Amino acid sequence: MRLHPEPQAAGYGSARGEPLLDAELRQGPAGEAGEQELWHLAGELMLPGGRVTYDQRLTRHSDGSYRLHAQGAGLRIDPGQARLTLETDRESLARQLVTTYGIPLLLVGCPALTLHACAAIPPRGDGAVVVCGTSGTGKSSLTVGLMAAGWTAVSEDLCVVDLREDRPMVWPGPPWVRQDGDGPPGSTPRFQTAEKTAWDIAPWQIDRPVAIDRLVFMERAGGETVLWEPMDVGDAIARLARLTSWLGDPDERANVTFASCVKVAGAAPAARLRLPVGEDWVTLAETALRVPS
Repeated sequence: MRLHPEPQAAGYGSARGEPLLDAELRQGPAGEAGEQELWHLAGELMLPGGRVTYDQRLTRHSDGSYRLHAQGAGLRIDPGQARLTLETDRESLARQLVTTYGIPLLLVGCPALTLHACAAIPPRGDGAVVVCGTSGTGKSSLTVGLMAAGWTAVSEDLCVVDLREDRPMVWPGPPWVRQDGDGPPGSTPRFQTAEKTAWDIAPWQIDRPVAIDRLVFMERAGGETVLWEPMDVGDAIARLARLTSWLGDPDERANVTFASCVKVAGAAPAARLRLPVGEDWVTLAETALRVPS
């Protein structure tokens, strides 16, 4: 997706290629909540720096636009106008709202699939390994470890897969990786939040979309040895369906995303990966991911 104009769109990264969508990003009031509440998340997290509360609510108006209100900030998403209106002066929060919520909602209806996944290109490779996983499975730490091992970064945490061609392509994501630990060697912070630091990965990131060579579904760590198990297309479709980033009406999820999941699963070999618990899990993962399917 291409965001404009400057300076509002500055800092979200750049890439060569024909964008899926041209969208406007501007500052201004997000407006009142919509008539239909799609979801509401509220609670507390205990972090090393102390207790952090969160409160996020997404609503939809009858005209099809969305309102996201989170931590005192607001984001209006207008798919019909391809426009995001951001109401916050906090850079760290603005970056998260736009990339995590705004862009995926604008892309609904486009020939694309947004996945909870990271993606990287192995040394001397020309296609991406897309590692899908739920929150907490270690996608961010894996991205840092792969870059340290000589891989080229594509995207961290969320991957937008372009379905306009016969072979699905994954686009570069924002030029950062959010971690509660260190970033790649030599990286510097772009911004910080209460729980994580966003480390700059632009020097290690590709600047164009790249074809998907393999799909890997990383499970939570367990067992005593590395588990690498090839998957058939049916299993890959089912896993992709669960790991699609869907923020809209839950009742619409299957109808909108199923065909896209089928296309992605049928385009590349897939495997499930489970790693044993231990300090060397990133090294074990990098070794497993290097082996062609």
